[in-house]
Amino acid sequence: MILLREKRILTSPLKAFDYNPDNRCGAVASAILLKYYYDNVTKKVLPSKKFNTSNGRELIEYINSDYVKGLTDFHELTDGLNAYLKERGLGEPVRYMCVKPYIYTFFLIRRYIRRGLPVIVKIRKHPNYNSHWGVANGYRMGFLLRNRYIYLNDGYGKECVTMPSRYISGAVYIDLKAFKC
Repeated sequence: MILLREKRILTSPLKAFDYNPDNRCGAVASAILLKYYYDNVTKKVLPSKKFNTSNGRELIEYINSDYVKGLTDFHELTDGLNAYLKERGLGEPVRYMCVKPYIYTFFLIRRYIRRGLPVIVKIRKHPNYNSHWGVANGYRMGFLLRNRYIYLNDGYGKECVTMPSRYISGAVYIDLKAFKC
């Protein structure tokens, strides 16, 4: 039995986009993050209403074709999202954290979830999601270090997948101090 110290999930749910035909999980995660910001922070993040669809396909295709293409690392995802937001006059607020020990990444995710904001996370060495981007929408933590979990949208249509934090190798997030919204 895990003694629960703290648990939070975003009050506004993430969109469960499931269009991912060819390992474009970085573009899918980016689209989920941008749609959340469109719904909860500023309408400026989406260039037109045609991208405001329930399945996200048009937005994912757009991001994948021009900004975040195919398999991506932290630099490519961050640079692609910054280019996208800069074109919309929102600055270059996207940052990433990829440091060991990964507990620092857990606490960054926790800080953003407490503010009501999702974070893109990189999953590594997980049996079902090796080298995959998802979007964190919550966390839970017990009193022991090994009892830290992230809830995430997996980019395949599943919301609130429970992921032990040891599989999270880093995070990509929007730094609100640099976000010109």
